[in-house]
Amino acid sequence: MGEQLPETHRMPLSYVAQKQPYELLTSDTANPIIREIQLVKGEFDLGNRNRNWRAKSSFPARCFYPLEPRPHEDKANTLGNRIVSKGLGWENFSFAPISFPTGYEAWCADILNNHSFNLKGDGSGTDYLYGAIFCSLGKYTISPSLLKVLLERWNPDTNTFLFPMGERTITLLDMQKMAGLPVEGEMYDEFIPHGRHLEPSMLSYPKTLSTLLKTWESLRDGDRVSFEVWCNHFYNSPDILSQSSDGEASRLYTAAFLALWLCGFVVIGGGPYIRPSVLVVASWMAVGRRFALAQPALCSLYHSLRLISTDPVGPGSVHRAWPVHFVVSWMGVYMKKVFGEKARRVHIPTCKYPAVRPSMLNTMFRVPQHFTPETAHEFMCRDANILWYPYRPRSASQATKQPSLWISRAFYLSLRRGVLPWRRANFKEDFCILEPYHPDRVAQQFRLDQVVPYPPLASLLTSKDVGISYAHWMYLLNPGQPDLSIFPDDSRIGSPSLPWVKWFLSFIEPFNNILDNLTHGSAYGRISYNDRFESHHAEPKCPTRKLCSYDFVMVKPVSSEHKQRFATLVEARASAADGPWMRLLHSFWAGKTAPPIQSNLQQGSSSHRDCADGSSSHSLLIDNIPARDNLRDEQIDLPHKGSGKRQLSQVIQTKADVQPSAKKKLNFDDEAIACDSVTSPIPLDNVAATDTGLPSTPGFSELEESDDLGAYCISKNGGTSPQPLPFVMPPVNMGQLSGEQIPLLSSNCPVMPSISELGDDVVAPSLHDFEQQTAKTSCGEAIPAMDAFLEEAFLELARKILGKALEGLDVSTLREPARFAFLKTASARLPTEPASVLTVKAALDELASISSKLQEVYSQFDETLGQKEQAVDAAKNAVATQEAALNATVSEISIVEKQEADLSEELAKLNRALLDVKQKKDQLMQAHSAQDLELKKVRDSLQETTARFDQEAIDLEEKTKHFGPKVEKIISSLKNWRSGSE
Repeated sequence: MGEQLPETHRMPLSYVAQKQPYELLTSDTANPIIREIQLVKGEFDLGNRNRNWRAKSSFPARCFYPLEPRPHEDKANTLGNRIVSKGLGWENFSFAPISFPTGYEAWCADILNNHSFNLKGDGSGTDYLYGAIFCSLGKYTISPSLLKVLLERWNPDTNTFLFPMGERTITLLDMQKMAGLPVEGEMYDEFIPHGRHLEPSMLSYPKTLSTLLKTWESLRDGDRVSFEVWCNHFYNSPDILSQSSDGEASRLYTAAFLALWLCGFVVIGGGPYIRPSVLVVASWMAVGRRFALAQPALCSLYHSLRLISTDPVGPGSVHRAWPVHFVVSWMGVYMKKVFGEKARRVHIPTCKYPAVRPSMLNTMFRVPQHFTPETAHEFMCRDANILWYPYRPRSASQATKQPSLWISRAFYLSLRRGVLPWRRANFKEDFCILEPYHPDRVAQQFRLDQVVPYPPLASLLTSKDVGISYAHWMYLLNPGQPDLSIFPDDSRIGSPSLPWVKWFLSFIEPFNNILDNLTHGSAYGRISYNDRFESHHAEPKCPTRKLCSYDFVMVKPVSSEHKQRFATLVEARASAADGPWMRLLHSFWAGKTAPPIQSNLQQGSSSHRDCADGSSSHSLLIDNIPARDNLRDEQIDLPHKGSGKRQLSQVIQTKADVQPSAKKKLNFDDEAIACDSVTSPIPLDNVAATDTGLPSTPGFSELEESDDLGAYCISKNGGTSPQPLPFVMPPVNMGQLSGEQIPLLSSNCPVMPSISELGDDVVAPSLHDFEQQTAKTSCGEAIPAMDAFLEEAFLELARKILGKALEGLDVSTLREPARFAFLKTASARLPTEPASVLTVKAALDELASISSKLQEVYSQFDETLGQKEQAVDAAKNAVATQEAALNATVSEISIVEKQEADLSEELAKLNRALLDVKQKKDQLMQAHSAQDLELKKVRDSLQETTARFDQEAIDLEEKTKHFGPKVEKIISSLKNWRSGSE
């Protein structure tokens, strides 16, 4: 679908997106939200053979909306189903975790102790990556039988585990709470820039990137640099960079470690080697730029599980390292009693515990419980052994506390049903892995109520349409939830709806049917491993494919007429994001001291204080009671005496290690909010300003002049309720950009004009005019004259006001908000006497009332029209999808028709050859018959000749037999004569 680009591995994703443009779909089904509606609760009744479900009373459910209109008929297709149906086994299976090189633990501790300024949170009790890096110091083991039984429940079509009472999976929220990986931030992008862009004076990338790439080139063996070689060069070498007090050396030292940490613990792929494309992200992270790491890390995990569960030879034939530590930690958090006591004599370097502790710390160095295949299956078949939501706050008072904006944002980002992208490039090719993410299937893990899920999204591995990952990133980083009050507190427990219970019983039926076959384990497959290997080892594990209609559920290609506008918008968004960091690089290049730039994730210290107090953003304690005791109070202090390893260096205060500048706040008081009666347009050029998370206000130009654009945050005086999300721009549908401007807001708040706004010729009667009039009259005539004067004056005022009110007034203009405000003001300004003025006043009030009703009617009409337009857009999108599917079908039909023609021609040739063979066969049969007849004649003649010869022999014998005695007599007489003559 996308345009083929040369050397896309040399381009940032924003540039590729301009050449391969895809935009977000805006339909409700493509952007589900959480809403509270009335549903009927359901329960499982597995002991009832006639009906294995029960209906309960209705309840206010918080669930994904809109609801799936028709339950789809898909069935579970787990690894266990493949093992039974294809005769697979677990031969040669191993955990295959990536082992870090010698010196990694000490290097990690040195980073945490001395170079973690840009890796910590924004204040006391907060964290960014410190805890996630700390988790990489641990060792994670689990019972092999229990892990195999869990993997047999993995469904690669949905990326979920199947359990008796519902699906569960490793979610983005788990990756944040469990591993400490951030869900929000800038998009994670792996590519290798051109050498000409690495010049420090161009301010495109940190100076450390050029050094890291040159080092990678010098260290590589073929196309690879091993973890061991990388660690030896940057840490185990005598001239260790950590001993330098230079800020640039510290950033290089930190970036090199982050590259190793990313490749070996976070986003795993390609074995124990440093991917050169990861050096861009590592260099930026070393200077303080923040990226969303949970999405690519979870994509890497999902992709590994897909390779294991779909390999045609068997799950044990995938000999590659995969992030098994995330699965082990998830099992330790969600499953009861799978670990025993804490491991003793743990040898890791001395470093302080994170301020906010990821729950992976609970499973570090834990001794797993022993399970046999039978006991492991029995354990997994009891749904009570698996928790729905294990994270809990420190105290009960925190359970019902209103979450901060920062917490709510991360929660709703984790609820975004979509496709997780992981763009991964090297020096030869560029490709992208996209794995479906279905939080709608595991709603109870978010303390929400479960309804029938949407049809599963499709996975994709592409090397030609990498630009589609940009659209998926924009979708995942936009929470898309207008109502933040739906946020469930930690005391809420999700419930299943009755339609979902019925649907799930049908969905899991294929897995339940083969469950008994898996009970005793599948150490060896029904078909031998060697036979499977010979038949399937050459097949591609996960081949690339072209885009199809299944890939356009969340996004769609940008139409040709809107490609230029889309490219402008993407370029403006990228420039706005890069601008502050270019100024930071300029300060480094010029040798100036510059404070780190605070990103949009750092907004509001109060939000982080809420986090430290035990809010739902980070797991401080969990329901899995045996895991709680694994946490020590402050740190693990184990000396390295006699270990032969170097002691950690002293704390180095570098130029970059300075206190950040104070945050600036933009206060928007209620009085400052303008109330306009018309639509306020914003030019397209200003859209990029909104993308950065800053408000589109007249003061934005001043913000662009600031040295610290990322330090600005939005606060509104008064109240503690969460404000609308400020950090991500809503998706822009390029189909709506038909004019030069985009409407920003439309207010129905009328502006009440003053008497002066009615016109210069509308003047109230004055006392001077009355005195001039009454000076000409006598005292007796004064009072009637005054009455007459006032009446005439008020009538004149009423006539002028009425004239102003009637200017341009008709049925079409009466519904304008400004006209309504004018009529109300004019009526209010009219006197209550004389009686004739009251008639005018009543008429104006009636017109104002009609104007109000017209506004209401037209407002309802506009709302209905908007809904119809949305419905039309949805229908158009559906038509476009169907057309794409139809075109794909037509293409397939043409291919099949060509194949049919080729086969028909080949068949005709074969028919002609067959006819020739038949004719030759008939000829040969005729010749055979003639030869057989001739042979029969020859045989008969031979028999006759033989018989004749036999008879002649008999006759000859008869004729000669009387000569025998006569001959013997003669011979005897001759012998006698001879003897007598002697």
